[in-house]
Amino acid sequence: MVSKKKFYVVAFIGLICLKASLFAREVVDECVATVNGVRFLRSDTKELRIDNDGKPFSIDVIIDEELMIQKAQEYGVTVSAAEIDNQVEAFKRDNGLGGANDKTCDEWLKKLSLNKRRLDRQFYRAGITARLKGSVLTDRGTVEAAVLKKYYKDNPEYEEESYELLSAFLSDDDAERLVKDKKGVGFDWIDLGKIEKKQLASTMLFVAKMPENSISKPFKNGNAGQQVIKMIKKHPRRLKSFDERKLMMEKELYKTEREKKYKEYMKLLRKEASIIKL
Repeated sequence: MVSKKKFYVVAFIGLICLKASLFAREVVDECVATVNGVRFLRSDTKELRIDNDGKPFSIDVIIDEELMIQKAQEYGVTVSAAEIDNQVEAFKRDNGLGGANDKTCDEWLKKLSLNKRRLDRQFYRAGITARLKGSVLTDRGTVEAAVLKKYYKDNPEYEEESYELLSAFLSDDDAERLVKDKKGVGFDWIDLGKIEKKQLASTMLFVAKMPENSISKPFKNGNAGQQVIKMIKKHPRRLKSFDERKLMMEKELYKTEREKKYKEYMKLLRKEASIIKL
């Protein structure tokens, strides 16, 4: 005969085992990293980010963002509630939700596995990191002439061959008149603007061989009827000059330099931080 005491002990152990079995089957939102003691969960790596074209951040990007947030707090850099509200309202307008009530917005966010609190948090973090980057990388600097000239030489840029064209759709009378005078006087010409050679449709490749101030033979253009092209001016392929590209080259080199400084800054923050990836 089993004593009540023994029965209760066995039942208690069985209950523990059952709970352990159920717990083992649960999906646990586990910690995947800590940054100076701040925990990040696996769900953080799956959250859709509005500042990343609706894609989640990798854990390394999340770590860098948190390092920036912590450094911003240290410097007293912040973003006001009004600024966040303005960003949220702009986001709603951009997604066709301007003037929508809270219930409609909440339902829309729910489809993205987001809510108002998470959305506010994303705008806060994006605003803080952008502001800190601006304060850390404020030096506009100048690009040395020798660096610009080398960049120009090593990275040639061409303006492709192009044509200034007019087009006209012909009536039967127009076509007959064109055979006689070859000038297209009185045609209802449409200005096609400047078109690069690579933009020509397969039915218009003949344009490349036309001399300036000439009119093509009539050709069939689908259901639109007969069409002719008038070559106004030809622009051969040419190397863009240094002066034409100077401003854009300066911007490109400055952008590259900023990215380099940012990587160096993040490398320093990571070196000083306590980061544990689990």
